[in-house]
Amino acid sequence: MPPAPNAVANSQTPAWLSPLTQRQTPPPSPSTQLELKFSSVEQELQRINKDFVQSPLQDLESTVAAFQFENLVAGIEAKAAAAEARIGAIEDTISSLKGRIKEIRFYVFHKGLAQHA
Repeated sequence: MPPAPNAVANSQTPAWLSPLTQRQTPPPSPSTQLELKFSSVEQELQRINKDFVQSPLQDLESTVAAFQFENLVAGIEAKAAAAEARIGAIEDTISSLKGRIKEIRFYVFHKGLAQHA
């Protein structure tokens, strides 16, 4: 297994230069770690918010539209039922009037026969 590049560079560099060639990155400070954590949380919240804003509002709009449509249909059905009831009442009135007309014709016919007799 070949040695790591830094190991080769370190073995060929003078001892006094060795610390300068080693890339030692200090661990991130606690504030930097917190900033990274907050940043990732913020990105996740933005993603969730974006999904929430798009999806439930569209669902809400379709629910409201469906509810309004159902109310419209229910209103039309109620008006149709009321119209059917009125038509039934009118048919009953017509039937009753036809019966009265027959009675009147019968009375007029028999009264007329009685007068001519």
